Amino acid sequence: MMCKFPNESNMETQDRYEIKLDDPDNWQRAYVWDTVRKEIIYSATYKELSLDAQSKARGRCQAFLSSLLEYSDDLANSDDHMYMDMASRAARKSKATKRKVGAIAVKDQNVIGMGINGTPTGWYTNEDIDPDTGATCQDSVLHAEENLVAKMARNGISIFGATVYCTTAPCPKCARLLAQAGVARVVYDSAYRDETGLVMLGMLGVEVEKLEG
Repeated sequence: MMCKFPNESNMETQDRYEIKLDDPDNWQRAYVWDTVRKEIIYSATYKELSLDAQSKARGRCQAFLSSLLEYSDDLANSDDHMYMDMASRAARKSKATKRKVGAIAVKDQNVIGMGINGTPTGWYTNEDIDPDTGATCQDSVLHAEENLVAKMARNGISIFGATVYCTTAPCPKCARLLAQAGVARVVYDSAYRDETGLVMLGMLGVEVEKLEG
């Protein structure tokens, strides 16, 4: 994108002074006007401004264009926050007593799968506590990522190339499962006690990102 200052003899109003941007949104023109107008002499053309004023005006405009690029990044990040919020809401459905985890798979901006940590379908209880001993039955519990991949496989849905949003970073076992299934990107919220899974994902070519903000 580039700014073009018109050669007009009268720039007393915003409507008579326009800064052309490739993006046609009017609010952008209004914003640029507001940021540079203090450097503009209303009765002069751009060419008649002092070199110092021209330099300041160009600097203001370039700063605004840079802010547009940051705004684009913010829009992408807002999608990440939205999907992570969905994973967090899914995690609330978990009956796990120690940690509730949710994971969703997104492809082409569509949610294609969801998983939470818990016991397999048909297990005598959907809680992770053995009703006889009261102990946590770790061996019978599926992690959210395992549940996600298994449910999608059962329903014939490919997770290849998808982004997986996890409320907690994947453990090593889940990391290798996600990589082997062809997941392209993993976004996580909270850290896991063992970061080996994150290292493994990176080694296997999976993009890993911790959600910020």
